[in-house]
Amino acid sequence: GEAGRVVPPRDISALATALTEMAALGAEGRARIGAIGRVQMERDYAIAAIAARYRALYETILAGGPLTV
Repeated sequence: GEAGRVVPPRDISALATALTEMAALGAEGRARIGAIGRVQMERDYAIAAIAARYRALYETILAGGPLTV
């Protein structure tokens, strides 16, 4: 996506392609991708976000509802 590349495990060709694409972006492009990734990490994995997910999970379990990931 916007924050980098994901390749299948043990797919050397896909990894080489992704690395080539990243190198072609230049320093400014890689810095932009890094900034996007940082925003996503701070949003999705901040302590408050994780705590909210656990709370929702526990409330679902206590209510006897179906578990979703």
